[in-house]
Amino acid sequence: MRNLLLVLFFFSSLVAVAQSIKGVVREKETGLPLPFANVFVNNTTQGIATDAEGKFSLSGNFPAEIELVASFVGYVTEVKTISFGGKSEMEVVVELSFNESNLSEIELKAKRDKSWERKLGRFEDVFLAVFDDPIISKVEILNPWVVEFERVKGSKKSNYFKASAQATNLLRFQSFAQRCFFIFVLKLIDVAQTTGEIVNLNKP
Repeated sequence: MRNLLLVLFFFSSLVAVAQSIKGVVREKETGLPLPFANVFVNNTTQGIATDAEGKFSLSGNFPAEIELVASFVGYVTEVKTISFGGKSEMEVVVELSFNESNLSEIELKAKRDKSWERKLGRFEDVFLAVFDDPIISKVEILNPWVVEFERVKGSKKSNYFKASAQATNLLRFQSFAQRCFFIFVLKLIDVAQTTGEIVNLNKP
């Protein structure tokens, strides 16, 4: 009986030790981090969204082997099996492939007309002009169709418009001068103000 109690005490002590998982979610094609991606441990309530650099951290009393799931709108969901092997901390890199068959992207492209294209031209002039950086001097927007334009009535009348994109629709760029890719999280842009955040400029 004493031996049984000792075994149970030893087992409960092991279970009480929390494990932690740290890592980053990246776009497989470019290696860029994906901010705001969903990461969770399958069959548990443990989950979190990645930060602006695509990083995440989870902790809890996990079994010896778990399934880590990462998902993001427009990308193929990835399920990664992780074995702790007696370790209390694991670091992982999860890569998501862009979903080329994404119907919402096709629908967005189909909605764009000549008026939208003219606004896009103005948007590019304003957006790219606010950066005094050689990296962004010669770039191409890879997915401009995610941008929505809105005409605003005010002191600037017809010359005043706003451009926005949903949090899940990140602007993807390619710089031919620097041969790199980067992602911009667009919050708001108009002819007078631009706010947002550039995530990872492929720093060496």
